[in-house]
Amino acid sequence: MVDSLKKRADFLHVQAEGQKWVSKSAIVQICPNEDLGQRFGLVVTKKLHKLAVDRNRVKRRLRAVLSEILPKHVSDNIDVVVIARSETISKPHEGLKKDLLWCLKRLNALKD
Repeated sequence: MVDSLKKRADFLHVQAEGQKWVSKSAIVQICPNEDLGQRFGLVVTKKLHKLAVDRNRVKRRLRAVLSEILPKHVSDNIDVVVIARSETISKPHEGLKKDLLWCLKRLNALKD
């Protein structure tokens, strides 16, 4: 089961202790956790998109892609934080999926 990161401390822990990889559409940070299952968090800043409508759209798009990727491809007991970039809003669904899988592969977070 995939849960979401809700507390700021969890996001800061992933940032401080984990690894990251940057693609054109997103920055992916991962960090192992202690038997808490797969968890993910999304970051879309006002600096990136001024309107809340646009930020929410980016979050919905990333949630949809992560719901396809995490259960099938990512190892258990790992926290994943995805930080949106300017291309996230306009990139096609398959392109986002490809970018996130590429980042997770580079971070050795995929199942064998």
